[in-house]
Amino acid sequence: MKLLDLPLKQIACAIPGASKVFYYYQIDLCTMGELSLSEAITANRLNNHEVIAALQKLREPSWENKNWHDAPSSELINYILDRYHLGHRQQL
Repeated sequence: MKLLDLPLKQIACAIPGASKVFYYYQIDLCTMGELSLSEAITANRLNNHEVIAALQKLREPSWENKNWHDAPSSELINYILDRYHLGHRQQL
């Protein structure tokens, strides 16, 4: 499924830092969380390429395709702490 088709709430949960991008572009998760990214961009009259680029900067493709079943536990723990916990703590 394309990023534009996903609900905002799903993007916010899946991509650490996404809520900060939404805040920057004045996309309100409280009132628009059920809308797709495409619908929210249209409703706010935003440039979809700009918003998508900002969200894609938050992703780390090299880690998304990693087989974590073969990785040492310490590497997985560090990845979770760096990728998810740190991103969410910064938002709080």
